[in-house]
Amino acid sequence: MRESPTIVDLVLGSRADDQTYGGLSYRQLEVVTMAAWGHHAKDIAKMLHISLSTVDTHLGLAYRKLGVDCLQRAVVVLRQKYGMDVLAKPCEKETKVKETK
Repeated sequence: MRESPTIVDLVLGSRADDQTYGGLSYRQLEVVTMAAWGHHAKDIAKMLHISLSTVDTHLGLAYRKLGVDCLQRAVVVLRQKYGMDVLAKPCEKETKVKETK
C-alpha cells in the first residue's frame, strides 16, 4: 500500500488496493479521475510528476480499454459497469494530501 492516500484511494477507499477497473491501471484510473474533476492535462502532469505526453497516453489507453472516445463517456462507463463515481470528490482537505506531498 502507498504511504499516503492518492486521489484514487480517496475515491475508491479500500477497493483501490491492487485492483483494476475496466482493465485500467491504477495510474490510468488516477488520471481519468483527475480529468473528470476538471483538472487540465498540464496540471495533472505537474501534480503527478509526469510529462504531458504521458498524461495524454494514459487517457488514450483508458478510453480504448473502456471502449469510449471521450472523458464523459469514460465516466459513464466507470459508473454504470463498475459502480465508480469518479466525479464524487472527497472533502477539500483530503484531496490536498497527494498534491502537497
